[in-house]
Amino acid sequence: MFKASSAKQKIDFEEPIWLAGYTFRRLSKGTSNPLYARTLVIKKDTDVLVLTSVDVIGLLKYDIENWKKDWLKDGLPVENIIVCSTHTHSGPDTMGLWSLPIIDSKKKESTLKKIKEACAQSIVQALSTTQIAEFTIINKRLNDFSHNRRVPTENNPKLSVIHFRNHSTKKTISSLISFPSHAVILNRNNNKISSDYPGLICNAIDSKIGGCSIFVPSYLAGIVPKIPKRGSESLNNYSNKLSKAIIELIEAENKYEQEDIKALNEDVSIPIKNMLFNLVYRLGILKGKLNLVDIETKVSSWKFGNFKLLFAPGELSWELSEKVKQSTKSENLIVGLANDQLGYLLSKKEYKEDAYKYERRLCISRSAGEIISSKLIELNNRLN
Repeated sequence: MFKASSAKQKIDFEEPIWLAGYTFRRLSKGTSNPLYARTLVIKKDTDVLVLTSVDVIGLLKYDIENWKKDWLKDGLPVENIIVCSTHTHSGPDTMGLWSLPIIDSKKKESTLKKIKEACAQSIVQALSTTQIAEFTIINKRLNDFSHNRRVPTENNPKLSVIHFRNHSTKKTISSLISFPSHAVILNRNNNKISSDYPGLICNAIDSKIGGCSIFVPSYLAGIVPKIPKRGSESLNNYSNKLSKAIIELIEAENKYEQEDIKALNEDVSIPIKNMLFNLVYRLGILKGKLNLVDIETKVSSWKFGNFKLLFAPGELSWELSEKVKQSTKSENLIVGLANDQLGYLLSKKEYKEDAYKYERRLCISRSAGEIISSKLIELNNRLN
């Protein structure tokens, strides 16, 4: 029997935090839009899949795996728990890259503890409230909401929504939303904690049709919102228009189904060729399971009937996203920043292009993107 549920837990910070993205040691001064850990649970007979999305810039596999060790002791089904990030640039520095490693380490650890607790609470609540459900998958190209600032022709701004509702009452359980665009509508001058547009659209959709909406990013390299200028006014306008478009698509849909589910997870070794990455890992600023030349990350794939969710541990490029889609026969959605945050994942061609020189500096190696995309294709095919 196909079941689903969802839950969210607010992440509160009593003291100012260092904000991630843009500039070094940007201290928060209050909150404009609260941050949440939002969880979707899907069950079919004895199979359980858990997806938790957090309003942060990124989370490392090292931290997520340590959380899972504690969650396992509490009886949670950690094997198929995936934790991803919305990539807001107005949330906490969860990686230690925008603050001082030693001086600010206690603040970072306190922040991660709060996020871990919020994730666990949302997972426990969702696991305890599953109900017989059905789902529908909606895909729609939305040209007016994102663009590639590096290579304008390289973008396919496809909105994907998986809407779950109660099988009997037809009331919304959850709307899983994915769209390719950085959460950077608030600029570097902002010093208030904010979920940026992912959180705002989730709140608007929940208010209108109920349930707990969950946002996950798609491919991101070079992709930003299509707005006249950054700031709170643009954030509100953008979020209102995008949430309205999503609600209209959901309300127009009437074909729902119940399907079998399945999941695959696999650890992957990625060579560290970027000297900056090598240094911050060896200094312990970034933490991970590594040897002298490689670091271990994780890729995952979920299957709903013929539909696949493919989870990439970083910010995949448009070209690699297209490669994955063209190499797989089933309909799929690529979710970025899942299980880990390895930075940008470019194709070998993009890695050489001057247009992507900024992203190239934040690539762990030139082969990382090709390795991850090939592994996603492999997992997809193994689930057929």
